[in-house]
Amino acid sequence: MAPRGEREVSVYLVLGALEGEIKVIRDHLQNREKAPWGPFPVYTGLLEGKPLVLAAAGIGKSLSGIRTQGLIDRYPVEKVIFTGVAGALNPSYRPGDLVAARDCLQHDLDAGPGFEPGEVPFTPYRVFPGDPALLDKARTYRPPEGALRIGRILTGDRFIRREEEREALRRELKGDAVDMEGASAAQAAAINGLGFFLFRTISDRADEQAPQNYRSLLNRAAEQNFLFLKFLICSGEDE
Repeated sequence: MAPRGEREVSVYLVLGALEGEIKVIRDHLQNREKAPWGPFPVYTGLLEGKPLVLAAAGIGKSLSGIRTQGLIDRYPVEKVIFTGVAGALNPSYRPGDLVAARDCLQHDLDAGPGFEPGEVPFTPYRVFPGDPALLDKARTYRPPEGALRIGRILTGDRFIRREEEREALRRELKGDAVDMEGASAAQAAAINGLGFFLFRTISDRADEQAPQNYRSLLNRAAEQNFLFLKFLICSGEDE
């Protein structure tokens, strides 16, 4: 797949934080090509005929924002999709549930008096809604295991472990799940006028057991996320 300017074929840009979160998608790409860029490779190919750019973004808001913008500059991106795993804030969410983000925002951005939590000062950006067409389509999906949840995902450069943190994020920002990359990728997409969609599989309850639970559920989550992605972009039309 040629970079921007050589062959203007619109593509979906699909990102996950780490290679393990996108490996099942990678293994299903047809005509796959690998293009090293920084510490993480970029893959291009076709998913059931749909052109795809697939990459690991790295952990945290800075890396995910840089990576998203860099790939938007490099390829003719139509929509940006971010996937992977997340910690549950909503007590009704269970490990293995699939969460499609109605919207997302940065929970650790607080510019002080005069600004709402999550508001990017002197910009129109705070809450980033999910792409309407993909969100409508997501609502019709029935996962093979676990439940489909539609909720708000909060993003921050902090691993949430303590009960008081979970309760505060749930109470103050109405968060249902928490990650470390989604809203920063959403911000890059919004600045470029692109649709954005975030979905993740719940791996843990954002508590002290989270690192162990994440590792044990990663393969299952990667498979589930692949099936959902394929449904979103390969079954019928999303326009």
